[in-house]
Amino acid sequence: MRNLLWLGLWIGGSGAVVPAWAQEGGLATGKLEWEVHDLERPLPPRVEPAGPHRVPPPPGATVLFDGGSLEAWTHNDRAEAQWDVRDGHLIVRPGSGPIVSKDVFSDAHVHIEWMVPESEAADEGQARGNSGVFLMGLYEVQVLESVGSTTYADGMAAALYGQYPPLVNAGSGIGRWNSYDLFFRAPRFVENVLIEPASVTVLHNGHTVHDGQLLQGVTRHKTRTQYHRHAKRLPLMLQDHGDPVHFRNIWVRPLPDLREPASMDRKARLRYHVEFLAGLDPHRAHDQPASLDLAAHYIATQLRYAGLPVRYEEYVCDGVVRRNVVARLGPEQGPLTVVGAHYDSHAGTPGADDNASGVAALIEVAHTLSSDPPAHPIEFVAYTLEEPPYFDTQNMGSAHHARALRASGQPVRGMISLEMLGYYSDRPDSQRYPIPGMEEIYPTTANFIAVVTLPEHQAWLSRWVESMKAAMNLDVQSLAAPAEVTGMDLSDHRNYWAEGFPALMITDTSFFRNPHYHEAGDRPETLDYGRMAQVVEGVRAALKAPLSESAPPTVPASPSEPKGD
Repeated sequence: MRNLLWLGLWIGGSGAVVPAWAQEGGLATGKLEWEVHDLERPLPPRVEPAGPHRVPPPPGATVLFDGGSLEAWTHNDRAEAQWDVRDGHLIVRPGSGPIVSKDVFSDAHVHIEWMVPESEAADEGQARGNSGVFLMGLYEVQVLESVGSTTYADGMAAALYGQYPPLVNAGSGIGRWNSYDLFFRAPRFVENVLIEPASVTVLHNGHTVHDGQLLQGVTRHKTRTQYHRHAKRLPLMLQDHGDPVHFRNIWVRPLPDLREPASMDRKARLRYHVEFLAGLDPHRAHDQPASLDLAAHYIATQLRYAGLPVRYEEYVCDGVVRRNVVARLGPEQGPLTVVGAHYDSHAGTPGADDNASGVAALIEVAHTLSSDPPAHPIEFVAYTLEEPPYFDTQNMGSAHHARALRASGQPVRGMISLEMLGYYSDRPDSQRYPIPGMEEIYPTTANFIAVVTLPEHQAWLSRWVESMKAAMNLDVQSLAAPAEVTGMDLSDHRNYWAEGFPALMITDTSFFRNPHYHEAGDRPETLDYGRMAQVVEGVRAALKAPLSESAPPTVPASPSEPKGD
């Protein structure tokens, strides 16, 4: 992570690491603003749950409970687990003690569903179905029924116990199931020094309630916490707090070290991003929310490692929380440029070119600009739900972002859609076009990148192409044509046109050259990462161009309905 230094102070003889982290680039500092369990600490707002988020374990996950037996668990003393299994539920047996998984984990995606039964309805506060999910057996995400009663904010449902309340209260209520998806990065130690604290993103019933939150230390009760060095891999623990809380569908998917790309060159980083996204199983399609959630987490993490502050823009579609990943760079004031790419894939396809390539480029453009930001603000957005069945509907992630942008009144320079950037060919006649005769004007070999927009934005298009050509060896071709021309509006830029904003699409022309478009063969090994790296440099240069040289009008025209295909 650029310019990020984690400092750890070793307290001799105590075995404790006291974190004193410093940071640049917008990440949380761990500032302690409230006393532990401070009753004056505000409670988060209530939101309607969009869950539970019930998903089967993906390939490669370790299943800890599937409704059958307790064979994956023991008690802390390695004695046989004594909790109850009934009706497919794992139920706390009060007084028996916590249970721990036999398997051990480090960085991981943990999925778990839980329910506080009606028998607890008469209880209040911390007595109302209390339990906890302890990552590595040390870092607790609180389990509690927090809809029907209140307690201290850092001890309610989905709190990082004793440290941080959730951003919102997304609980389902007594007698109803909840889900947690926990994306956890373990702390890093060098000898006895903490060099990076643990962090976690928590989705409660699909809502983001903690977003890359840095933990202050291991979980403690009624006292300030601190770190102590521990093993790199430890078991998951479920707490017995004396209440018969029910659990089901518990699985853990190990995660790679998401900071690994930081040590690579640009070409290797692009390939790493594409391989991660295209390698998700199941694929990141609209009906696979767990894969979409992990893809969003990956993108947010990489943008944070680039030094950018990140937020999620969430909305509910068909009963599922959907999220755009939004990062900001540059000054607060001035006309905004949006750089966007969709991260979902067509159902049943790995989507390497469509559109892991665009997302990889988005991450890398942000990375290259973070150390030398432009004089005007940029918003990097990774969109959900671009592919069918949501394409050409108001549920596209880019449609939500464009509407919100217009409602905000923010002056907008324009939008850049990064859509399929990785497929090239040096074979003659490898390039096709939507209109007969275009091959007489444009190259017939698919070894260029294209930039397209509407005729009214021709001047801006020309300046973008000039900036890109000056920065790279890859040929750039441009087209200003009506949206009715096949392919012109087949991505997220269409929704900015609909809101009256200028927008360009940068593309390898997708199905006009790539035979794997919307097919199972759209895999990472089919892409040219050297040419993708050239595109990143071209986009970087165009974004750095002075506003006076490359800006279209910043006052949008009257919005219109999205144009048809």
